[in-house]
Amino acid sequence: MNTLSEPGFDEVAEVLRDFGDAAPAAEIHGHFCGLACMLGPAAGPLWANTILADADPGRAPGPALRSVLENLAATSWNALNEGDMGLRLLLPADDCLLSERADGLASWCAGFLHGLGTGDSSGEHRAVLKAGATGDILADFAELTRASVSDDEAGEDGEVAYAELVEFVRVSVQLVFEELQQIRSTPADARTH
Repeated sequence: MNTLSEPGFDEVAEVLRDFGDAAPAAEIHGHFCGLACMLGPAAGPLWANTILADADPGRAPGPALRSVLENLAATSWNALNEGDMGLRLLLPADDCLLSERADGLASWCAGFLHGLGTGDSSGEHRAVLKAGATGDILADFAELTRASVSDDEAGEDGEVAYAELVEFVRVSVQLVFEELQQIRSTPADARTH
């Protein structure tokens, strides 16, 4: 049995940098998760092709980048689909400055919102995305895209607040994924008509 290993933040950031893609690693992971909530397993190839198309035209995508993207998409999809709250957000490590981690979380949330929007490019599910718990979560995520940490907030209280926000985002993504099950269950051709 071939098991996938989930790539870490530094590994993803490095292959993106080597390929000439300026998108933050946290943002691209959030983007995938948003797409996955809307499109299901079809999100992986669309997401990877979008990243590969956005890279430096002078650099050909290497197998390392494609492999990392495929592993990240597969492990994230599996975690979401299993429904056991196993999703890990791709964020800077705990030994990074709190301000870097807060910026990563803000980028992750921005990517997630972008992924949902891309997954609903026709706008036909806009009402679903604005209603109930999903609407509340997306409003909170929009606020989190503006998150930052000042030097005064970087102490123990800031660490606790950051950890709580990461957990809130992680659990909220799973809730959105579950609430959008009906959209993912509708055949793609039926969604476009």
